[in-house]
Amino acid sequence: MSKKKTLAQNFADIFRMYMGGTTEHERDTAKNRAEAWLKRHAKTWKDVAEILAQAGRDDAAQQPSPPPPPDPRDAASHPFDDPEFTPVGIVYEAAGNYLYMSEHVRITGGAYAPFDSESSAQLRELLRAVAVFATGGLAALQDQRSEAAVKLLGQIRR
Repeated sequence: MSKKKTLAQNFADIFRMYMGGTTEHERDTAKNRAEAWLKRHAKTWKDVAEILAQAGRDDAAQQPSPPPPPDPRDAASHPFDDPEFTPVGIVYEAAGNYLYMSEHVRITGGAYAPFDSESSAQLRELLRAVAVFATGGLAALQDQRSEAAVKLLGQIRR
């Protein structure tokens, strides 16, 4: 459905027929219509350039606006489309973002020991057992007979 034409656009149609009509009769008819239009709107042939310029502006104003630029997010792939995306991967990434786990904790599976404010002697024995394990390995730790060594071995063997 075409939009309603402005007065200037109507005159431009008549003027195009006057200038480019295929027969002399078409051109004469268009000239008579143009003169009648000019008289009806209190214009003269000197005003034609201004009227045609206005018709051009009206044509441009009636053109549909260009589409908005594409959203760059539409071109990006969605993380769920990645074949390596799994529920386990979500948990692993989330834990990696919020928890710090050093390499030795990851290897030992997170060995732990509960302590309270009265545990200084227990901590001292545990650190001795850790030092023996760090320097002599599992065999050296197994040779230890302390309670801390036994607890540490229990954590390591899980």
